[in-house]
Amino acid sequence: MIYPKYDVSSSVTPVAPSRRRAIALSVLCVSAWSALACSAAATEPESNERNNGSFQGDDVNSLAGGQATKGTVLLDHPYLSGTCPKDSTVSIKDASDRIVAVIFSNQTYEGDRNNPDYVKDRTAGRLIGDAKSTTPKCFLHVPMKVTAGYHFSPTAITVRGFAHRAFIYAAYRWANAAQPSPANGWEVTNDGYTFERQVPENEPPDLRGDNFTIFEPLYNLWSPTCATDKGAELPAELIVTLQPYTADGTNDTVVAVDSFDVTGFGSIQKCDQPINYDPVAQEGESCGVVDMDANRPVRCDTGSQKANICVYPKINQGTGKCVNMNRAPAPNELAVGLDEDCGGPFYKYCAKPQGLVCEFGKGDDRQNASSHYGRCVDRLAVGAACKKELYGDCNGNTCNTTIDPCVSGSACSNGKCVTKKSNGLNINGDDPNDSQSADGDPADSAP
Repeated sequence: MIYPKYDVSSSVTPVAPSRRRAIALSVLCVSAWSALACSAAATEPESNERNNGSFQGDDVNSLAGGQATKGTVLLDHPYLSGTCPKDSTVSIKDASDRIVAVIFSNQTYEGDRNNPDYVKDRTAGRLIGDAKSTTPKCFLHVPMKVTAGYHFSPTAITVRGFAHRAFIYAAYRWANAAQPSPANGWEVTNDGYTFERQVPENEPPDLRGDNFTIFEPLYNLWSPTCATDKGAELPAELIVTLQPYTADGTNDTVVAVDSFDVTGFGSIQKCDQPINYDPVAQEGESCGVVDMDANRPVRCDTGSQKANICVYPKINQGTGKCVNMNRAPAPNELAVGLDEDCGGPFYKYCAKPQGLVCEFGKGDDRQNASSHYGRCVDRLAVGAACKKELYGDCNGNTCNTTIDPCVSGSACSNGKCVTKKSNGLNINGDDPNDSQSADGDPADSAP
């Protein structure tokens, strides 16, 4: 059996905490709920070695001078400790991902897993566990500073790798701290969470090992930063422990971790406010899964005769924006231009004179265009890959009819834009004057 090929890339080499330096992450912005501002404009590290990437929460009176400010988290450079492979890297991905990622080895792996050398090659440079009594523990540290009186929680961890009859143990905690509570003046009362999973969960019986992906949601792992008598900002450090292992006494098992991510640094909020498990967004605000917090999806406000619906973009990652159906655009505003949103609840269409087509991320999005946007794009050149089900003929009433996305003189056939033959027949051997295009749909009259 040929094993599929995967590329694993890296970006930032971990350094010891004694000499680490906060790097400028101008793209970083782990924001709170959709209505909250996101700040990551600074490009130079501050003198106290903090990272300028931040996310902000609700207004609160500043502890320094009584000015109105927002709860903010400033991230330092994440780093690794413990027994991690020497090729390990740790980095903070871009603002839209809001993920701290750890990668073990930057190799590309492929091949026949029945080959005697496969496991050796497949596990080289990875985090490997042999038995629980001797397996290594790798620790991810994410240091930060948080506005006093605010707290926040990460929302999930994802672990990826390859295993045969093995296990993954992971733990999450705040350094020297645990969960705050009103009963003890918002000081800590516990020491985080752990989970343990068998991997792979459903291993094929005819294979010795398989890929696995673990997605573990995190709940209420709030930072211990609620005190207001220890300065305007409080240090905090999230620590994730990862321990792959196999059963003691076995010699035909294996586990190798490729990477793991800590995702969505949750909603930041005042410590004296109740946790909102039913967040509601208004017109123009984000809805769905906001800041990777799948535990508390945001719905659009439909109370008091409001008509907001959640509309998702072309690249649908589960996060959309609330659109007020009572505020329909004027007819002359329905035609949109290059790289603008088309489709959606009002079925906006690409301006015909420009020869654009409305491209959706998935065929299902086109068929359900009332809650999904496409993007107006140029017609595809000859030789380009094409999928007609992604291109809707939006007209202000629907986007359900497909449209051939290829440039004039060509047609989408067998997944590619192909030039029509010049001998009087099109690519399917039909009369070019026939009203059917190369794949049987009505011919498009746009240039």
